[in-house]
Amino acid sequence: CRHWRRFESDHGSISDLDNAESRIGTALRELSRRKANSKQKRISAIEKRTSLEGKRKRPNDSKDKTDTKKVKRDKKLKTQRESSEKQRLGPTSVFVINLKYGLSEEALARFFVDNGCKVKTVAVLSGRNRGRGKITFEDPSFVSVALQLSG
Repeated sequence: CRHWRRFESDHGSISDLDNAESRIGTALRELSRRKANSKQKRISAIEKRTSLEGKRKRPNDSKDKTDTKKVKRDKKLKTQRESSEKQRLGPTSVFVINLKYGLSEEALARFFVDNGCKVKTVAVLSGRNRGRGKITFEDPSFVSVALQLSG
């Protein structure tokens, strides 16, 4: 009995032991649940990362975009060069006035073609601007030929 009293004084009674176990058991279960949740979150994060790796841009994809940008820039520069070259060469369109009101576009185009010009487009204006037209030639050199035809 003396040993029992000494045990109780040092460690507490058996009922104290049962209370401690129930408190510790609850805390231990809570800790295990939190640990499991944390582990599950880490696993989910890893799975998400690996699934995104397939969707990430590859170095070749960015190269394709830069190639596309380069092609667009080259086209723009080419268009600008062609435009400045046309300006340097001179105009390719001529406006004419005093045309017969009944004159057709085909007849006007035929007139210039018969005189050695290569015509790109012809427009005979109607309505308020009757008797006027616009002729666009394929080459600026034909403009000087057309101006000589006017006399």
